[in-house]
Amino acid sequence: MHVIIGVLYKEMPLKPSILKGVETILGSKKVENFVNEAEDFLILEDNSGRIRISNKSSMYMKDFSSSHYVTGIIAAVKGRLDDKGVLMMEDILYNNVMNYSLPKRVQSTIVIEDSNRSSISSYKMQYAQNNIVAFVSGLEFGHTDYTGKSALARNLLIDFFQGRLSTNEGVHNMIKRINRIIIAGNSINSPDDIDLVEKGSFMKQDLNSRVMRTLLKNYEEFDEFLNTISHSVHVDVMPGSEDNSSSFFPQLPLNEIMFPVSSSNDSVNFVSNPYSCIVDDLLFTGTSGQNIKNIQQYSRISESSLDIMEKTLEWNHLSPSAPDTMRTFPINTRDPLIIENVPNVYFTGNQKSFETKISFYNQVPLRLISIPKFYSSHSIVLLDSSTLEVCEYSFVFFNL
Repeated sequence: MHVIIGVLYKEMPLKPSILKGVETILGSKKVENFVNEAEDFLILEDNSGRIRISNKSSMYMKDFSSSHYVTGIIAAVKGRLDDKGVLMMEDILYNNVMNYSLPKRVQSTIVIEDSNRSSISSYKMQYAQNNIVAFVSGLEFGHTDYTGKSALARNLLIDFFQGRLSTNEGVHNMIKRINRIIIAGNSINSPDDIDLVEKGSFMKQDLNSRVMRTLLKNYEEFDEFLNTISHSVHVDVMPGSEDNSSSFFPQLPLNEIMFPVSSSNDSVNFVSNPYSCIVDDLLFTGTSGQNIKNIQQYSRISESSLDIMEKTLEWNHLSPSAPDTMRTFPINTRDPLIIENVPNVYFTGNQKSFETKISFYNQVPLRLISIPKFYSSHSIVLLDSSTLEVCEYSFVFFNL
């Protein structure tokens, strides 16, 4: 019997590689997942060498599959060596060094429901007289559809935060309790032909000017949006994969110079991705979704974003596959993607749909939230900081 501590590395023949070129393997088709369960296998390595882990399930790990893991996970693997020197895994333990902090006491609750469905969906949420945090992602200013629903939804969102959308007294009281809005990335859409822009090209100056004017207009619209909603509430703005920010993870905050109107407002805060903050004595931690998407591409853990989020907590790392399959900054000091403290609220943006659940870590409740893209879902997520109750608030259109 052996116990080996090291880092898991997953060998994947379909993984894109500059050396061999992914197109020679997959052709020109768009690939959502690079897993090949028949050929993928795990390797455990430390500073002394490598050892292959068998793909065969054992009597101790009957549901073992290499597709449930990604490169970069630190683990202690227990198993036996076969006659070929391959480790037959019997158990695995992850490096968990997270600190636990208790949230404040959950207060008694009441119920409010909005029956006005002329322009928005019904709202039902239990809450006490405390604060509410709103989450939104994937606003994609400048990205319009043929029906015009996306632009209308963004206008309704402004009306909602200003309390002009519903006549229900309970909803008005709820809106007054919103003390923070977290925008989780992908707020500005780039023109489709931005990749055709060539700096200093005289032949393409008309194209360059048109694309840059469109991009500047998108920035101005988002800047005005931030300025409008931030008059009475704090707004945290995270960058996303589609924003004009660094493509490396973690991402630095969006440059304030691009938002001359809203950046002068003290209630607008341009933050990094990932992002952590304390709100009403609760620790919030979240990303704009790149890490979850990356793990989905290189594993088959689950189609649910929440299951992958739970795995990142179990692995004690927001993105263990960086920098192998996800570009990241070279880091000489302590890895900033390590989850050092168990959050009370863990969120991820730009997901396909709204999902939420409560998990418990050392008897500490943890609310996990999958925030849908506003551009396609036309919905936001509201969280009551006193009860950890969560609901999706959708903007519904009729006769469009």
